[in-house]
Amino acid sequence: MVGPDEVATWTVTQGAHGNVGVHFLAPPVPAELVLKHHGGLTEAGRARGTVPELDRLAVVRSVDDVLELGEAVDFLAPVLARHAQGCC
Repeated sequence: MVGPDEVATWTVTQGAHGNVGVHFLAPPVPAELVLKHHGGLTEAGRARGTVPELDRLAVVRSVDDVLELGEAVDFLAPVLARHAQGCC
């Protein structure tokens, strides 16, 4: 996986419903690997009796993918559009 020194804060956003997003830039990693690693971490936490703060991840590759997630992530569509334009 990616180490902390390979991740940089990119931007912070706030959506119309008060949702806040902190967005980072990191080297590309296959989505399947991220989802598998996250699943292992959440399962291990539940086995210890803790409730994970981020219990689900969604892979988004387009603004349409974001729109399907609903209002809770209203801050993501502009971020994805900015990223797609080669902002960074």
